[in-house]
Amino acid sequence: MKILFVSFHNKNFDGRTQALINIMREIGHTFVISPSPDSSETSSEGYTIHSNTYLQSIKETLSYVKNNFKRQEFDCLFLDNRRAA
Repeated sequence: MKILFVSFHNKNFDGRTQALINIMREIGHTFVISPSPDSSETSSEGYTIHSNTYLQSIKETLSYVKNNFKRQEFDCLFLDNRRAA
């Protein structure tokens, strides 16, 4: 199963998000998109958005998905819109 996990807060500082990612990875191949104030980077396991605001994260995520996943299909889309404090 291929899963696209989109989170709108920094996965490196939120234990809840890290736990969700671990669960998704147990279910199947998981590609993670999440923001970071540091820098943008792409790997085989995910994409980190350079973003400082919630709205900027959403715009960057939509742009990335539109430009990179036109032909690639996912079995499951998991959107986590809870923002860490």
